[in-house]
Amino acid sequence: MVLVRRPEAASEEGAVDEAEAQDMVNGVMVRFAGQEDAAAARAQFPKPEDTVGIKYTRGGLAITEPAVQKVVIAGGQSASVPAKRVVSRDGGHSPADHTALTNIPSVKAHRLWPRRLAQEPHQLRRQLLPVSQGQRPATGLHLAVADVENKTRPIVVDMLRPCATYGPEHRWNYCGILVATYPVAVDAVWRDICRSKCDRLQGEPWPVQPLARSILAADEEYRLGTSGPMRIRLENFGKLEEVLI
Repeated sequence: MVLVRRPEAASEEGAVDEAEAQDMVNGVMVRFAGQEDAAAARAQFPKPEDTVGIKYTRGGLAITEPAVQKVVIAGGQSASVPAKRVVSRDGGHSPADHTALTNIPSVKAHRLWPRRLAQEPHQLRRQLLPVSQGQRPATGLHLAVADVENKTRPIVVDMLRPCATYGPEHRWNYCGILVATYPVAVDAVWRDICRSKCDRLQGEPWPVQPLARSILAADEEYRLGTSGPMRIRLENFGKLEEVLI
């Protein structure tokens, strides 16, 4: 996965610079795809023959910045995919109707963690029957559903103004965009970043939410991806201070 951070992407008052945010998305996609320009990078994700479902987040504190939505949706429509085959909304897509699934979540740590992150996008929770450790169904299990498996390309995480806890007072300027293809690993990275931020806010360990069992279940029980930090390759470009991981 590739992370790009620029402090100029958001002001001290929390206003996001639209042009800067869109340039960051294009830049991180170029690095992630290993291409020379944004057009070539977009051509890798998705393919011209795909039918694309794009899920963004729009609710409460977990809102994908409009600038990020705009550039990702435009990228899907410009990758030689006709606009009528690109569907974008905050709500469940029917995975069987799409050959490529793109998630552009924002980040908020709360009691449903990690459902605001990478494993949520296509809302298949009603189909999830196994239960992890006596709790609610492991969110990551939807990745094993035949209509979803191998369709996630890519995940573009809006990390510009995440919320570390339950309240708006703990939103902060992380000023980052992350791109990856493995949802379990993305959720594990954000689990650790949010924990680090919470500890710094409190000045000591501050477990504001329980262990994200669905991340561990997706990794250890169902082998859907890796959550171990030593098994995740994260390339960070741009601002290095306060990277928190």
